[in-house]
Amino acid sequence: MIFEKFKEVVQKYGMLSGGETVVAGVSGGVDSTVLLHLLHCFMKAYGGSLVISHLNHGLRGQEADRDEAFVRSVAGKYGLPFKTRKVKLKDIAREKGLNLQDAGRKERYRFFADVIKEVKGDKIAVGHNADDQAETVMMRVIRGTGMKGLGGVPPARGNIIRPLIDFDRQEIESYAQKEKIEYIEDSSNRDRKYMRNRIRHELIPQLKSFNPNICRELGMLSSIARDVDSYLDDLARCALTNVRCENNGKRKGIFLNRASFLSLPSSVKSKVIFHVLEELSGEGMGFFSTHILDVESLVGRGVSGASLNLPKRIKAVIEYENVHFYYHGRVSDDISFSRPLNLSGITSLSAAGIELKAEKVACCDEMGSKDAVFIDMDKVSHPLEVRNLINGDRLILKGMRGRKKLKDFFIDEKIPREMRTSIPLLISGGEILWVVGLRHCGNALADSESTNILKISRL
Repeated sequence: MIFEKFKEVVQKYGMLSGGETVVAGVSGGVDSTVLLHLLHCFMKAYGGSLVISHLNHGLRGQEADRDEAFVRSVAGKYGLPFKTRKVKLKDIAREKGLNLQDAGRKERYRFFADVIKEVKGDKIAVGHNADDQAETVMMRVIRGTGMKGLGGVPPARGNIIRPLIDFDRQEIESYAQKEKIEYIEDSSNRDRKYMRNRIRHELIPQLKSFNPNICRELGMLSSIARDVDSYLDDLARCALTNVRCENNGKRKGIFLNRASFLSLPSSVKSKVIFHVLEELSGEGMGFFSTHILDVESLVGRGVSGASLNLPKRIKAVIEYENVHFYYHGRVSDDISFSRPLNLSGITSLSAAGIELKAEKVACCDEMGSKDAVFIDMDKVSHPLEVRNLINGDRLILKGMRGRKKLKDFFIDEKIPREMRTSIPLLISGGEILWVVGLRHCGNALADSESTNILKISRL
């Protein structure tokens, strides 16, 4: 009996225990209407309450409005609360640079999250079935995927549950016919321009000619893959903690020690990369096995300065012994700034992300540090300014004859190329007095005989 199997699935995956308030996502199709029917039976047997939610994507004109009206009528027949929202999905997809399916998924779950908050609910139930799972796995295999992708959609994650995940489409349609459950057809499910529909109507029938139980087999594969992926996930999270480096100078992004990373097992390395990309982008969607392999190849070659552009404006750069992952919009390769130094207060350098504080001091009992310098104001050419590098910059280093190219100095110090333009330089009459945070230079540094001393500190 279908309801008995439904209860078994709910218990197996720990979806419901009875008494919860569940928000059911109902599109009006056979899966969601059967889900609603079974959930209603479950609530009558074990307690709890149901809220029906429906998102109108605004894509199919009158048909979309028909769907909303149908689900509203279903809610009325069950005597259940009904929550709906209409969005302009095409506009949202265009604004966010997403395809319609990805945009639709994001908007649906945003809507569900708003509803569950409004009604103080416990769970969100959606109607994914075993055939949907098989299609998802095949779609990811075709696009390129790893163990996580093979896992498909989980039966339960957070407050989202999929009680029909072990039911195939034929079981669901037969139950709807037997129980006389009304539903409507979404014409977009037949549109072959969508990859999922081509897999559903063309590829899966072909695979069934080799194995009639292919959907069940793919479901079992996804279950095994989720278990393996969960184990690898635990290993990768520990590994990421061990290979991650401290942010150098509060720079944005994630830094990994290249040698430590390369020592990891191959399966763990790929998961570490995925977690890095997931952390930077805020989600794991949009990254495929080819991207992971490209990063591994980049790190393996280890050519300092070599870089790789990844989806979602993420960049990976080899910086000597480290690998730096960052979001493009947060690191600029063409920062330019120049301003006079405030001799009695704060000079803010937003482009470099730091502030400098200048103050007169009576004496110089130290030669400064990487975070501070003491300048003899009787030796400088005014005004003092702070700027970033320009072509031809040279500096005078203590104990060295002649001048050294600033570019060569940065190379010797292993300063990554993309970081060099953001390092402030304290300048007096064209002469570099301080490469902020790195080295004191020039002939105007204070000493024990100086009487007019300015201390400049990096905050």
